[in-house]
Amino acid sequence: MLAFILSKMNLLLMVTAIFAIMAYFTFFVSQSVVLREAQEVLNRFSEDTYGVLTSSGQCHQTIVPIPHYIYAVGSGERRNQLRFLVSISKINIPGEKTQLSFSLLRKKDEKVLAAKLFATNAEVNLYSWDPSTGGTIAEETGSDPTIVLNPVSEPLETDSLLLIKEVYHGSTNLYAVPCNNEAAVCAANYGQLTCLVKKSRGISACTGDCSNPSDACLKEEGFNCEVGIATPGS
Repeated sequence: MLAFILSKMNLLLMVTAIFAIMAYFTFFVSQSVVLREAQEVLNRFSEDTYGVLTSSGQCHQTIVPIPHYIYAVGSGERRNQLRFLVSISKINIPGEKTQLSFSLLRKKDEKVLAAKLFATNAEVNLYSWDPSTGGTIAEETGSDPTIVLNPVSEPLETDSLLLIKEVYHGSTNLYAVPCNNEAAVCAANYGQLTCLVKKSRGISACTGDCSNPSDACLKEEGFNCEVGIATPGS
């Protein structure tokens, strides 16, 4: 009888050990998949930023599309679709290049899943956009300005980032403006950016509210980029 009990206990211990190993393996695989997909999203931001800044000419722009979720098998998320946020911060270090910090956060608890730094000599300007409050853009200022993109936000998803390089009086400027994958939305935000930049440079036709800039403002010189829009990923 004792031998029988011991054999059953050994079997139970073996089954428990196998279950623990399988659970750990599943967790490890899940975390690896999440990290890989998160890094792929951030790599796209870094690569497109580099492409815009190293392009020839006084102006170049592109739209970076953002997926609505990343695949996370075994994560407990509905349909294994992990919702996330993208945080972009400008880090100023005296005497050093400006650092752009791209971070991907799990939406439900804002836990950082992956991060990537990009160094540049360009003057970086980050703009926030909240379509729920009228859809106007505003430049983020302060010591370490930050914008957050939510690709599943309502009423419009912030699922694209408009990147614009402008060379003005010999200095390179990089503008980052969130928008929606609808070209008309990105074009509208581009128009607002044009107005805000010209207004900051004292262009008389661009006074007042830039949420609906006038044709006179958009046609006036003072911003070395025409109001046009790229297709996502171009």
